[in-house]
Amino acid sequence: MSVAAIMGVCVGNYIIRHIKYFDHKNTLKKKLLMSLIMSVSVSLVMLPVMVLTYHEFTPYSFLLNIVVIPLMTVVVLAGLLGIIVSFIYMPAAIWVVYVGKLVLDFYDIICRAVYRLPFNIINIGHVGIISVVIYYATLICGLLLLNRKLSRRLRLGLYKRTHRWMDKRGWIRLCLIGYMVVAVSSFSILTVMYVNNLTELIVFADVGQGDGILLRTDDRTNIVIDCGSTSSDDLGRYTISPMLKYYGMAHVDYWFISHTDKDHISGLMYILEQGVRSGITIDNIVMSYHMRDEEAGKQIIDMADALDINIYYMEAGDLLMGASYEISCAHPDENYVTDDINDYSLALSYISEDESVLFTGDMGNNSIDYMLTHERNYLYDEYDILKVPHHGSKNSADEMLYQDIKIREAVISCGQDNLYGHPHAETLELIDRYGIKLYRTDESGAVVFR
Repeated sequence: MSVAAIMGVCVGNYIIRHIKYFDHKNTLKKKLLMSLIMSVSVSLVMLPVMVLTYHEFTPYSFLLNIVVIPLMTVVVLAGLLGIIVSFIYMPAAIWVVYVGKLVLDFYDIICRAVYRLPFNIINIGHVGIISVVIYYATLICGLLLLNRKLSRRLRLGLYKRTHRWMDKRGWIRLCLIGYMVVAVSSFSILTVMYVNNLTELIVFADVGQGDGILLRTDDRTNIVIDCGSTSSDDLGRYTISPMLKYYGMAHVDYWFISHTDKDHISGLMYILEQGVRSGITIDNIVMSYHMRDEEAGKQIIDMADALDINIYYMEAGDLLMGASYEISCAHPDENYVTDDINDYSLALSYISEDESVLFTGDMGNNSIDYMLTHERNYLYDEYDILKVPHHGSKNSADEMLYQDIKIREAVISCGQDNLYGHPHAETLELIDRYGIKLYRTDESGAVVFR
């Protein structure tokens, strides 16, 4: 980013040198325009680096840079002078450095103000190197149009071939047409690449010992299920938040909580604690009725209320319908009672035109048997993918599940060399016996279905 910023300054200087307006005397209008050009140049050159790194950008950055870039001189000088003065008289050095601190505090104030503006962050997801090359090629083409010597050489070469001298106005018109063709072509290619990246997507994330699932439907509904871990510290900061931004899912329509154990909610807790600073927005949180009275459930509800996030409760038979999908709750119903919070896990049946998935949280044998006996009407006869219950534990190796429902592929989410020994041999043997293709996050990392 430092290299890109310096390149942006060089581009700004290049533009200013090749615009005749700046050859005139020094005026306030000229200084403001130069500052604007420099700010826009830095923002444009840094944009691909920011998107590759954070998968998002701030459209107001060029306005911020108008203020930030000139005042950064004060910060640097205050630091350098503070070091020098500290060898002579430390109290004076503190006051010198304090001037730089005031500028940094001012930066903090204006950045917080930008947070409150609409569309303050645009999340476009992961872009490939090809997109970056196209972007910079388009930018370079635009810069070349400003070079007077190059323009004259090109006009002279055109004259030698056609024996027609193109006046300055005609040359500018030709250059603008050429640049527009390049810009429109580049924009079209990038748009196609972006739209193609927004296909239906199911990601079983590598969260260590826990569960974390991202689901993007064909109609662009962003859904998250759980996202927590007991083995990965700062999961929300270093895994969940970057992953959502990587897949262009910084705006979550529905966040489902199967149950409120830490290995299913720690990532969500981070997002709620950070609020707008996380860069992730959530419209709705969905949980089981049975989770309302749990301590962690109450905490989530309070934090969601503070952020104006809707809370919905599901029980067996409830249905969420979208334009291209449906998610039905298959467990638990209002009559189900247990002492084990894992058995209260939401069982969610996701059906779309191309995929069918059964998400089971941390359900154990008792809840699985109850679901297949009393809630069977809410399930389909076969599923493309099964999220294996409870990280493949022995207590969830219920053969009745595999006998009653035809499953093509299965995913076990568990941490590498975890303390619980997940997945257990009984579960692996059962899956193998029924000819189900198995994927494991502890062996392969994230498992992605497109």
